[in-house]
Amino acid sequence: MPLNKMEITTLISVITENRTGVLAEIAEAMGSANINIDALAGEGLGEIGIIRIVTNDPKRTAEILQKRNFKIVESEVFVINVPNRPGQLKKISDVLSQKRLNIEFIYQQTSEDKGSSKVIIKVNENYKSKARDVLEDAKF
Repeated sequence: MPLNKMEITTLISVITENRTGVLAEIAEAMGSANINIDALAGEGLGEIGIIRIVTNDPKRTAEILQKRNFKIVESEVFVINVPNRPGQLKKISDVLSQKRLNIEFIYQQTSEDKGSSKVIIKVNENYKSKARDVLEDAKF
């Protein structure tokens, strides 16, 4: 994806018990189906675990995880490709906060060559269209 380019994709949040081996099960399911994981974040919240996944095939990802009895939630997210240098996250967060758009969650993935970063952002569903317009107007 070119720098300062934004796309919208589906993020799959897997809500599961926080136990050893869950991530391995999900990774095996994706690998067996030849689905590439483009971005991933996970956290344990006591007995609950949340694993957020962006893949090259979100529809199949959802189907496969549901067949394996994982509880999932699908969300549209913004994926913004920015130069990997100081101040880029500030630009994105300033643009959204100036329009009073709250970020529900965010994570970042730096490219292998360290030249760019993908910033993945979810805003409230009710404000998704406004956020898209604001980010596009800001040339993301």
